[in-house]
Amino acid sequence: MKLAGGSITLSSVTNLAAFLLGAITPIPAIRNFSIQVAMTVICNYAVALLVYPSLLYFDIKRHLAGGRDCFVLPIKTQQPAEERSPSSFSSAGGLARVVLSSLPLRMLVLAAYAGFFAFCASGISRVKLGLDLQDVVPDDDYLHAYATRTINNYGTYGVYVVTEGVAFESTMEEQRALEHAFASTVPSVDVLEQSVNYARYYTENTEGMYSSGLVCSSELDLYRDKWKEDLDLCGVNLGGVDPNGYRNCAKTCLAHKIQSYAGAANSNSKRCVFAAMKNSTQYTCKCPYRAIVKPANFTAGFPTFLRSGIRGSVSNALLTLAPGSATTIGSSRSLYYVNDVFDVEAKVAHIKAAREVIAKSALVKDKGANVFAFDYSLYALNEQYVNIEETTMFALGMSLIAAFFCMLVFILHPGTCLIVTALIALVEVELYGLIAWSGLKLNAVVMVNLIMSMGIAVEFLSHIARAFMLARGTRSERAAHAVNTLGSATVNGTLTTFLGILPIAFSYYTYFVNYFFLQYVLILAVCLLQGVVVLPVVLSLVGPDAVDLAGYMEEEEEKRISTGGKSPVAKVVGTAI
Repeated sequence: MKLAGGSITLSSVTNLAAFLLGAITPIPAIRNFSIQVAMTVICNYAVALLVYPSLLYFDIKRHLAGGRDCFVLPIKTQQPAEERSPSSFSSAGGLARVVLSSLPLRMLVLAAYAGFFAFCASGISRVKLGLDLQDVVPDDDYLHAYATRTINNYGTYGVYVVTEGVAFESTMEEQRALEHAFASTVPSVDVLEQSVNYARYYTENTEGMYSSGLVCSSELDLYRDKWKEDLDLCGVNLGGVDPNGYRNCAKTCLAHKIQSYAGAANSNSKRCVFAAMKNSTQYTCKCPYRAIVKPANFTAGFPTFLRSGIRGSVSNALLTLAPGSATTIGSSRSLYYVNDVFDVEAKVAHIKAAREVIAKSALVKDKGANVFAFDYSLYALNEQYVNIEETTMFALGMSLIAAFFCMLVFILHPGTCLIVTALIALVEVELYGLIAWSGLKLNAVVMVNLIMSMGIAVEFLSHIARAFMLARGTRSERAAHAVNTLGSATVNGTLTTFLGILPIAFSYYTYFVNYFFLQYVLILAVCLLQGVVVLPVVLSLVGPDAVDLAGYMEEEEEKRISTGGKSPVAKVVGTAI
């Protein structure tokens, strides 16, 4: 435990911090998964520090008592690391020594890495969002063909805008204004079909009753309908072509007498606008006001309206009456059709625009209504992608900060910690860009994998950095020593992890092959490259001076005995390139 306890603690704390930060995501599936894995890390750490050493202790006692082993393997003993001569630390051989002792070769390695990094980074702008049904089901399954054709050819959704918590009888103008803004400004909404809702049909019913003489003008109010503001009722009446153009357009305007009846409040301002267009013989008539029953009698005729034909039946299906009332509206729904949204980016753009329009509407800001848009296929399934990019960046950034402070105690030098942290950040950039180049998409699974890769990167880089700080010699010799000491262990760890995930490559489901096997292979490859190749080269060029840990321990003990004060910082041994 003296030799491995620090490494186990560093890896466990880093992974725990990464997953606890992943638990702050608003996506429930990712949050629950992160919490579960964090609990698993805690359990594994407890087993590694308490259970496994205890089992080894009892096994050693059994061995010392003369117990026999079930399997006997030949063991080649070697000289302990602490008993080796200092010269052994400067005799790093093999390829690492050749590369790290040659400045041109090190520059060549960095140039090649810069090209690889540029290739990976160029994929960041190409990363797409989503996880469609055809990405999950097997290629030869009938559902795959169905999902592919559906997603590629059918991009129409019925979306409901739900309104509640407002006095519906006195907010008709605000309701219709929101309907118009939603249909005309939110991307992909079919503005020609307008909206199917009770307000539209109840207004038409009220105007029909007035025209039939069933409602008096004194029972009505006028509200400005955004749908009618720009509608020219005389758009085809050209005086130059039709000698009676003026007369016909005037008749059209006068037919909307409801907007100028004598007893109406503010009747002078709520009139149709009849005018000749400038520099033209065309006449225009715009009647933006609509009739609705006054608030006091708004719901009096509701039961009759809801039973009056198709419009009433549709309105009844889109309304929820207040508990215990047959006339008071509790909530309403407006149905819109959203067309031609095939990819997740378009769906996310629609969702964001819809929420912005609703939040800025007078119905919400001024009247305090609770309004939200919803559809299961378009909204519920794509909710996770609205902020997934920001959530991923935040989780990785916080994990990077946590990793720095976790490694600071282990690596023993803030400068080396900054170098390792910067290289881990580059690892995440590379992995993010490789999402696009490997044909994957950013989704909840990829986000979790990126968070997990942070812990893997810390393991691959921090141990080599610590070995570099404790070695003797020039920077190049210390870097070569670090690679020769821990490089093989790092490669072995990579191979064993690869063998552990290799069975996933033969899965019947392409989803598992792509999002688990393929991405983990990329994570292992990039982390191995960064830890065994890039980090030693960087440290051989700009690595800090070595730390005299033995001298530090001696001084700490002397200080504790003599003064009982705080321990001094570790000694730094000067080195040359």
